[in-house]
Amino acid sequence: MTGSEVASPKVYVCVLSWNKIDNTLACLDSVFAQDYPNLRVVVVDNGSTDGSIEALRALGDRIELVQHGENLGFTGGCNAGIRHALAHGADYVWLLNNDSYCKPETLSLLVDYAEARPAIGLVAPIIADRRTGIDGFAIRRIDLATGQIEATADPGEAEAMQERYPSQIMIKGTALLLKRGLIDRVGLLDDRFFAYCEDDDYCMRSAAAGFRAACVTAARVYHDETTPAPGQPWRQPYAFYYAVRNGLLFWRKHAHGLAGWRYGRWHACTMFRVLARGGYGPNETEAFADGLWSGLLGATGRWDPSRASHRMPRLLRRLFVAKPAVVLGLLEADPRAVMRGFKRPLG
Repeated sequence: MTGSEVASPKVYVCVLSWNKIDNTLACLDSVFAQDYPNLRVVVVDNGSTDGSIEALRALGDRIELVQHGENLGFTGGCNAGIRHALAHGADYVWLLNNDSYCKPETLSLLVDYAEARPAIGLVAPIIADRRTGIDGFAIRRIDLATGQIEATADPGEAEAMQERYPSQIMIKGTALLLKRGLIDRVGLLDDRFFAYCEDDDYCMRSAAAGFRAACVTAARVYHDETTPAPGQPWRQPYAFYYAVRNGLLFWRKHAHGLAGWRYGRWHACTMFRVLARGGYGPNETEAFADGLWSGLLGATGRWDPSRASHRMPRLLRRLFVAKPAVVLGLLEADPRAVMRGFKRPLG
């Protein structure tokens, strides 16, 4: 072990793999190229079926492999990686999406920033679009008292916002660096989310425990941040289920009383507009319907349509899919939108 390794905190980079082995290997190449002197890599495989295990084993001792026979979701997989890292003496854990890549100086910038600021518990870089190189996301600010939400990708605006509102800053889980002291105090990601919104939840829990989140605006991680063209789906159908359900879960968890429902309604309307922009595809709309139902019932964990709490009742679901614009109008309390929705032809 070199002197620089002794002086540098031990960082475990945790990469979650679920099929798409080409993405994972490309991501790992950028991790192996990091100039940070004291890092280890743990890859958590979430039950891949595309030959990922064989390809990962071929990397030998460049990685430490944790295997699962099933998909535990983003939260379950990352939690397994965090546990492994802590058991092996990690001072920091860097959760890095397997479809992202980073320049060699990225991790050093993140660790240097966090080490210089004891009040900071978790940091992330700016997330730039890997296709265009344009900055896509820096931070989001959520004010629980008012429900106000604002986001920016601009470095100057991000720095000013996190200086002014230090306890309201949300950073993305795409490339999230966590201090061990934070994990020891706050715990792991909330497994009830499975995927989506778990990063906002962790930032909120961290702030409640007295730790600040911050974006290191000098650092970049490159990820697919492209907004689909009108008529094109936002994500796979399951993404609508988790995004809608977990938004409701997040607000009910962190906002009190009627405010939680009011902010949850706002989130559902926001996601509905994303659905509408994609043209109300039937598979996406069905997943949205199930997510809304699950969120209203407080269902959690992996989406299981065989469970009544995870699937909207058949008749209601058919009406929802046939007239989604009507449901959006009702949620937004907009009678004209409701009438326009009824005039649209079925399917």
